[in-house]
Amino acid sequence: MSETKADYVTIIIDTMLNSLSSAPSNPSIFKVGDHLRSINPKAYDPKIIAIGPFHHGKHHLQNMEQHKVRYLKLVLHRKDESSVARYVTAMRHLEDRARKFYAEDIQLDEHEFVKMLLLDGCFIIEFLRKFQYKDYSDDDPIFQYGHIQSHLLDDLMVFENQIPFFIIDSLFDMIKIDTGDKINSLIWPLLQNGIFPVKDLPEVPETQHHLLGIVHDLQCSSFARRLSHSMENIKSAIELLDAEIAFETRRSSHIDSMENIKSAIEILEAEIAC
Repeated sequence: MSETKADYVTIIIDTMLNSLSSAPSNPSIFKVGDHLRSINPKAYDPKIIAIGPFHHGKHHLQNMEQHKVRYLKLVLHRKDESSVARYVTAMRHLEDRARKFYAEDIQLDEHEFVKMLLLDGCFIIEFLRKFQYKDYSDDDPIFQYGHIQSHLLDDLMVFENQIPFFIIDSLFDMIKIDTGDKINSLIWPLLQNGIFPVKDLPEVPETQHHLLGIVHDLQCSSFARRLSHSMENIKSAIELLDAEIAFETRRSSHIDSMENIKSAIEILEAEIAC
């Protein structure tokens, strides 16, 4: 009896060992931990669109799926193509690499996963292109109402709502009409939608793995530069006292929103400039 149990356990563990890949993966797209999510569950869920596998197929996000297909059709029309064959082939070649970006096991078969990469990637490119260049028709439902665009921009920055950036980059190279087009122009709307807008169009960091990481790095570096410049011009309290500038104690409410922080920094910069 003990040998039978030992043999069974041996088989189970050997199977687990054999199922591990030869090299450990280095994922960069994660799910939010249960403890963090429990504090404010809605903060980590997309409002109207699922990008990537973590929220794929959720009922309340299905309305946007038809728009993904519609935008893919517009891409094909602009490229004078009638089939997605070459795009599907490209995504199939990148499937294994894309799966390794996710920390969780993806419960989508190879066909569904490839379809998701293609539809989500093309939608991101086409939506941001239309938004950036105002190149949309009057009957485009997404651009008839400002709140839809706002929700989409927010959803593209949701932690769990990401696909690997190299997928977007690869599709962009296949889709672009002008060989001089650069993908950093598409990221511009996301940079302007944040707490600290980036003033100059930057180069996209090659080391980042998804849109959220790129926008985070660029906005943080932009804010750091602005703050560093501001601090260089701020006089010490002693210098201000020597200049006969008086101080007074003031009670104020706690700054409880990032918008107030942004406003405070802008006021500080304006005062320093003067």
